[in-house]
Amino acid sequence: MSLKAGPYLRDLHAFRGVAILAIVMAHAVGVVLNQYARAAGESNPWPVVRAVQEALWHNSTIYFALISGILFSAVLASRGWRAFFRSKLLHVALPYAVMTALFTLVIYRAGTGGQGFRIRVRGPGGYLNRLAEHLLEGTALMPYWYIPVLLCLFALTPLVWRIARRAPAGMAFLALLPLLISRTGIVFSFQSVVYFLGVYAVGIAAGMDFGRTRERLRSARPALLAAALVTTALLLTAKLAGWNWRAGWLSPVESLFYVQKLSVSGLVLGMLEDVRGGLARLLDLCARYAFGIFFLHIIPLRMAVDVAFAVAPPPFGPLMLQLVIGGVFLAGTSASLAVSAGLARLFGRHSRK
Repeated sequence: MSLKAGPYLRDLHAFRGVAILAIVMAHAVGVVLNQYARAAGESNPWPVVRAVQEALWHNSTIYFALISGILFSAVLASRGWRAFFRSKLLHVALPYAVMTALFTLVIYRAGTGGQGFRIRVRGPGGYLNRLAEHLLEGTALMPYWYIPVLLCLFALTPLVWRIARRAPAGMAFLALLPLLISRTGIVFSFQSVVYFLGVYAVGIAAGMDFGRTRERLRSARPALLAAALVTTALLLTAKLAGWNWRAGWLSPVESLFYVQKLSVSGLVLGMLEDVRGGLARLLDLCARYAFGIFFLHIIPLRMAVDVAFAVAPPPFGPLMLQLVIGGVFLAGTSASLAVSAGLARLFGRHSRK
């Protein structure tokens, strides 16, 4: 769906573009800092930059789960279950299987002296065993852990939709779950499914009457802004102090991220209602190819870091670090966008989420 589909979901579509850019930025900073550490022989270079990166961009996959929930109740629910599951099979599960099959076979290794594409496994037996593992756990590439989680959310959609229509109190319970049960990093797990199920439920509830939701978000902007600022300040403090405390399935830091990302979502959705001009076209482009960018961006990010460090080898100062991060982000986004657009032209479809 593009901005041309009508003004009703203009902001949601643009928000998809914001979401994928946030995810690429998070990974761009992470890839640069990780490769910098190896090249410079430092265990934790630029700790303040790392803390800011995590406080601002970590857990941006929440945005995608929220969008998926809103899109279901606002648009897809009226089309029937057969169309819903067929769409998810063709536009999520199938591309995931194809890309996992590819990156189970080959991978790009970044780093001084060892960069380049490599064969990951030898022999059909080893390949098939590794492929099955990657498909089930989402481990072919770092971001892929989210796809098995997303597929679980789709499988649970009929149950959540029944709860949404017949037991609103049950939706409130689901929305509270991420405050009590936290995701397990970049690992597919039961806890991560529960965590994102809460986000998905919030999206479904919001999309049932999205026009009214938008009105409420506009009236709640001061509270949303306060919540976003307070949680971001707390998260930055926690990251700078190295607080990673967990109690069983609960991580207070991940609970804060849940509140932060929902607050930011409400604010950004309101701001995007009236977006026009070049920004609108940029977000439309990123949104239309968001799924392709999601699947591909890690590889061009790694390649861009190798090029950047060949031009400006570490160690270097903060200004050069900012230039490298910005360049890697732009290169990774542009390359994955170009490949996604090319594949879409080849197969005659836009990527979907």
